[in-house]
Amino acid sequence: MKKYYSMCSDKYRLYCKISNDYYSKKITYNFNAAHQIIGIDSIYYTYGGLLFRPDDLPAATHYFLNGNTSVLEYYNIPDKRYRFDHKPSRICYYEETSTIAEESYTNERGVYHRDNNPAVIFYNNNGEVYQTEWWNNGKLISFEKHFI
Repeated sequence: MKKYYSMCSDKYRLYCKISNDYYSKKITYNFNAAHQIIGIDSIYYTYGGLLFRPDDLPAATHYFLNGNTSVLEYYNIPDKRYRFDHKPSRICYYEETSTIAEESYTNERGVYHRDNNPAVIFYNNNGEVYQTEWWNNGKLISFEKHFI
């Protein structure tokens, strides 16, 4: 199997694309004012140009400037943010503490949906739930603020 490498850049980011006949991995890097690489901004996995990674690993990972993970997005179906086994398809983190800030669940169509539980859950810095949203096939049904 052949591997292909390509690199390009714009004013703010350097892009590195590694691909074979099936999958591509695109890495974007952050620069400082002196145009030196200071860290990875994002990593994307695609198949046929669509975000996709079937192995329950994130297809898109975004990072804070300090190197901590900011967002994990799962695309177990091509171009649909979805994760098998009723796991969250998007997880956001706080920069300072690396605790989870938000979890969201989607259905096979890639829209917010969850049966019998909230589809979007927001957490404070201490990991306590402060808001929940109930969605049905992409339509907001209700939300609840939790006062702590």
